[in-house]
Amino acid sequence: MKLLQLPECILGEFEATATPKFAILSNCRDNIHLRGGKRDISSSNLHESFANSWIIKAADHLALLGIYHIWVAEVCIGSADEERNEAVNGLRQRLEKAEVCFVYLHDLPAGVSYDQDVWAKCTFWKQARALPDLLIPPRVEFFDQGWAPRGSKGSTELASLISSITNISTRVLLDSSTLTDFGLGVRISWAAGRTASLEEDLIYYLAPILGISMQTRYDEGREQAFLRLQKKVLRDCRDGSLFGWLSSDEKEVRGMFSKSPDEFSHFAGPHKKYQWDGPWPMSSKIRFCNRGLELQVQTYKLDPYIVVDIGCCEANLSQLKHRRVGVLLRNWSGVYVRAKPAVQSVVFSTAPFQMIDVVQHLDARKASKIRSYFESQDNSSSLMSISQVEKHLTTTLAISTSPRDVLEAGSMPGISPNEDTRSGNATPTSVQLSTGIKRGRSGRPMSSPGSRQEQAGPSSRSYRRSHSDSESSDSDSDASSESEYDDYDEYEDEVIELDPNHPLLVIRSNLVDFVYGQGKSWMSSATYTTPPQDRLPPKKRCRTIDDQSSPALIKYEEGADDHFIARRFDGFYHLACPYYIAKPEKYYKSCLLGHSLQSIEDVIGHLIQHHKEPPYCPICRREFDSPWVRDQHVRTRTCAVVNSGEVDGVNERQRRKLRKRDRVRLGEETRWTRVWHTVFPELAPPESPYLHDGVDVAVAMMRDYWATRGPKLAEGYLGDSAQLDSHDMQTLDAFYRLVLDDLLAKVWDDVDFRSGSGEAGSSETV
Repeated sequence: MKLLQLPECILGEFEATATPKFAILSNCRDNIHLRGGKRDISSSNLHESFANSWIIKAADHLALLGIYHIWVAEVCIGSADEERNEAVNGLRQRLEKAEVCFVYLHDLPAGVSYDQDVWAKCTFWKQARALPDLLIPPRVEFFDQGWAPRGSKGSTELASLISSITNISTRVLLDSSTLTDFGLGVRISWAAGRTASLEEDLIYYLAPILGISMQTRYDEGREQAFLRLQKKVLRDCRDGSLFGWLSSDEKEVRGMFSKSPDEFSHFAGPHKKYQWDGPWPMSSKIRFCNRGLELQVQTYKLDPYIVVDIGCCEANLSQLKHRRVGVLLRNWSGVYVRAKPAVQSVVFSTAPFQMIDVVQHLDARKASKIRSYFESQDNSSSLMSISQVEKHLTTTLAISTSPRDVLEAGSMPGISPNEDTRSGNATPTSVQLSTGIKRGRSGRPMSSPGSRQEQAGPSSRSYRRSHSDSESSDSDSDASSESEYDDYDEYEDEVIELDPNHPLLVIRSNLVDFVYGQGKSWMSSATYTTPPQDRLPPKKRCRTIDDQSSPALIKYEEGADDHFIARRFDGFYHLACPYYIAKPEKYYKSCLLGHSLQSIEDVIGHLIQHHKEPPYCPICRREFDSPWVRDQHVRTRTCAVVNSGEVDGVNERQRRKLRKRDRVRLGEETRWTRVWHTVFPELAPPESPYLHDGVDVAVAMMRDYWATRGPKLAEGYLGDSAQLDSHDMQTLDAFYRLVLDDLLAKVWDDVDFRSGSGEAGSSETV
């Protein structure tokens, strides 16, 4: 590293491991760029050249701090390619190692107070080089045109003033270590509206803010440099806010990447659309291919477009758990391009994953050609017109003060903009949404338990291959198995409770007592058994109707005289959660009453979603609610080392193994045992993976009873107590779920089942 030694003004080069204490001088008066400084003078006359310069004046202040070496752009950057690359790629490390960064505001009048109007006129705030100089160094000192100290960015008053001028959060100004807590879209927005003497330098100064390094290619232009930066960033993260940019022309046709940091300006400033500043978790899988970007992403059909989910913007945690954002894509010759790039959609439901190819970048000529093609298609096609689509889309992503307003806006794929998309003043269209709705991962409202057989039948994801498929190679099984569980990874279903004054809740207790009496009577005579281990999944866990004349579930056994004996029974045992068996005192009630596991896919999905290893301190083994809180704790370095102490949960390594080791061809018990060995490699597996004793099987049987007969009993009971026509299916579905919760709670509290004196039904084992 080249440093200028003071007061002699001798330029020297130092090894990275032997760098003396040094300061960085930041000055926008000469508008120095990273391509090379103004070092057109020899080392012998540097002191003479700088005799009356601002560098010598800075030296007087640095001497008070015991610092006699400085890094300044116009002296320490040469014109050679190696020096330019070092200046760009070593910028972050250089700023972090510096003892202090002096910012000389040559156009700030001496003695002026903290008047925002006066300070905002300083050209430093609009320079690209100001961004890393403000954010990365732990200590930044400001001086006015008379070289009088004006304060440090670490002071609350000055940090607040700088934040008002630059739209940069005071949190990162006061603590540079929090930089990574901000999403990519927010960090890029800090570069919006800034200038540099060479347009590529705007991107090179942004790179260390995003935590990457870039090769310098001057004369390529800002757009190409920004495209390279986005590709580089995308290889190392899955922050969907990188795709959250907005164009000023909604009729444009674009690629997936932005052209300028200015298109991220809505992430900060007066027109800020998102209260959440953190990363947007994006559950998609992304890879680069010869057709652009290959995305395995959740999509929503809206002819002639698709809405692609680009991540979860947890904007209002107290009112709505997940608030996701989508962008519009349109098919062109087998690949997708971004259409209406000035529009975004609020996404509240979930949808299946789909593999699509999206163009990364379009030049102006090709974009114009595609745009003309789309316009001709819209004029001649019977598909939904652009104006009709606009009625279903919105660009209003500002946080609603009312959770009801947010939910109303989210019941459609999107809402149309009523005003300028960049103004932040659009008004969402209000759509009535029934209360008490739970939406499944398919994006559709979940039907009543009777119709969808939530408890009785296997999961809709459970078995999609025929018997011949189950004999396929392990590699095929691997690929399919991993895709089966992708939608378990990030989000839980969102449940909207019924209003406490809803009329159905008045009869809730009486209905529960009525159904429980009927169910307990059925359970006393019902027969359950283990499913056949013929490597095929059981078709059903329970009979679906009460008609005794219809075929019951039948198990065939070979008799003594080589005859097959048919035994009638009512259902198969449900599978147990491995954590429930290994640590019943901790997970007994929550796993048993909260989840029904009717397939191995259900077991794996349950482990991934509900038994994920929590963030914990590797030093003291303390658990935390979020990685951010854990990291804050670790940074304090105040805890003591604890060598013992177990942290429950499936870690990332186990999560991958759960997906890859599952084999449908092995049979249910063997597959469950594999799951056990993955989660608890040092513990011996239990004799059975099923819930077959006491209250365990009683809870499972009550689930099955409610799923197969409960809604019919409830409808008959409610027919005399309420007008069912006044309640839609979604409201009834929410009510039925509350009834099921009460039924399971009564089974749990029933002394007969817990003591074993009234054990449910009879059991048979294979």
